[in-house]
Amino acid sequence: MCRLGTISNTAVLPLERKSKVSELFIEADEDYVVMQQRKKQQLRLDYVYEGKLQDGRNRRKLTAKRVFTGYGMPWNEIKEYIQTVYDCPEITILGDGALWIQSATAYLEKSRCVTDGFHVVKYLRQIAGTEPVQPLYDALLSNNREQFCQEAEQKIQHHPYRKLRICEGQKYVLNHWEGIWDWLQNRETFASRTKGHVSHILSTRLSSRGMDWSKDGAERIARLRTLAENGGDVWRYALDCLTKKHSDTVPVPDLNSQELTRQCRRRRLPYCVYDAEHSFHMPGSEGALHGRWMKDTQNSGYHHIH
Repeated sequence: MCRLGTISNTAVLPLERKSKVSELFIEADEDYVVMQQRKKQQLRLDYVYEGKLQDGRNRRKLTAKRVFTGYGMPWNEIKEYIQTVYDCPEITILGDGALWIQSATAYLEKSRCVTDGFHVVKYLRQIAGTEPVQPLYDALLSNNREQFCQEAEQKIQHHPYRKLRICEGQKYVLNHWEGIWDWLQNRETFASRTKGHVSHILSTRLSSRGMDWSKDGAERIARLRTLAENGGDVWRYALDCLTKKHSDTVPVPDLNSQELTRQCRRRRLPYCVYDAEHSFHMPGSEGALHGRWMKDTQNSGYHHIH
């Protein structure tokens, strides 16, 4: 893994140029991976695609998808990819409204941020608690901030012990009001699976189980999974990478079978048995009942070269 280095998000060759595509979508989210120092590091994931096609009864498939991951801001790589393949399309960025996602509009032309429906429903339910969500939802549909705040205040009056949770949800909705309104107007088009993508690419391997990682190791694993998701051949990439590094650093000598045989005979150890016909096994070493230690003892003292 260390010898491969960190794989570039552009390791797979880009698709052919598509000048007729007028709209792109980006789904962005992050996963928190535990490092060896017991601190968490944020790994970011972005899916770039053209649209969705029906794939079965309850499933839709992303068309022309491209995956990017890493610790830093991915927008420069995504911008380079879009400029290579497309002619300045309109870009809709779906996410939870984090600052790093909102910063995409400073990098990508003709882009806008839309709040992901998963997070909208999450915070509405957080405000409502065990009560119906519909009054809050109606306030959003009517684009009425005042009505929404009144509904939230009523929740606080009825359940004062939940004030912090209600205020947290209210603050999130008000801070992302425009993005939520855009999502409400085009719920079918802007339906996303950001959490599902993060679980599939990152969480399944890096954070779902009790693991801790080095910073480089986590990113390399994430980039390998991204390479496979983008349609690349992981084994071919590894072989090409290792072969190139070997040829760049160590010159491969011409192999001479006679010279190899001569060197082997010169370096024979006096206590080794090189003739298979005159080698003997320790009694009982072939059986599994005596365990592996007898074979290890045998192999440590004698080397059988056939």
